[in-house]
Amino acid sequence: MLHRVMVVTLGFLLALASLFAQPNEAAKQFHQVAAADTEYRRVTFPEGATLQGDHRFNNRWNDYSLRRRDAAASHAKQILARLDAIDTTQLNEQDALSHQLLRRQSALQLESHQFPEDYLVLDQMRGRHLTTPNVLQTMPRRTVADFETILVRLDALPVVLKQWEELLREGLTKGVTPPQAAIAELPHQVLEQVAGADALAAPLMVPFTSIPNTVPKEAADLLRQRANRVFTEKVKPAYEAFHRFLADTYLPRARRTNGFSDLPNGAAWYALELRRHTTTNLTPRELHDYAMREIDELVSQMQAA
Repeated sequence: MLHRVMVVTLGFLLALASLFAQPNEAAKQFHQVAAADTEYRRVTFPEGATLQGDHRFNNRWNDYSLRRRDAAASHAKQILARLDAIDTTQLNEQDALSHQLLRRQSALQLESHQFPEDYLVLDQMRGRHLTTPNVLQTMPRRTVADFETILVRLDALPVVLKQWEELLREGLTKGVTPPQAAIAELPHQVLEQVAGADALAAPLMVPFTSIPNTVPKEAADLLRQRANRVFTEKVKPAYEAFHRFLADTYLPRARRTNGFSDLPNGAAWYALELRRHTTTNLTPRELHDYAMREIDELVSQMQAA
């Protein structure tokens, strides 16, 4: 989520800047770096590209293998080096702000490489399994070719589930899982994606429930048949197997503690997450004390009213 928000924000600020000033050499360099970073993220995270309206990579899912983490860290390091080579005193106010945002994003990404956050790929609030149907439903659905591309992605879902399972199994061996209490509904959520006797009633199959008349009827019928076969023979069995793994292996072995401090190097990891989500450099203790002072002040105001 953070990556998508940052990309949209940077793009908006750069567009504003281009309306009011011709870029100098420093600005040109920065725009090139920002464009390269945006393109990298869309190539690397095709699901996010689809959700942002960039449909060039609609035939692929994100790569959830651990090798992607090393590539992401290498990219962040390269972006930081290119940003630091830019004379920021020559940037206008908008570009200077965008430079700061991109540098902060890249520095946090590089720092996060030391923490095994990929092992937390699924939870019942923000897990990748929850966005999968949205990705399929966001894809264009006007032509036969559009639906052929959706079929390609649907057919590849078992590979995605296998990558998720590999991450979760590795997380179990390393003691890195969400709290058990926080993922109690996870197996049920996964199974609901393919539940029911009617394949077309499954959330993953929504794109095939309303094929427009821009697709000839004969072709539409064939597309539904193919989707039904892929779903019934490949996708549903894969989801059911993944559900069994979650229910029988992952959930029972997930940690019963709740705080980040119970994860490996958890205190430092938690401090990083606070910086990432609060945009401050306050320590966890400082943030806690600040919040308690604010609460005390609010209580005092209510009691005085």
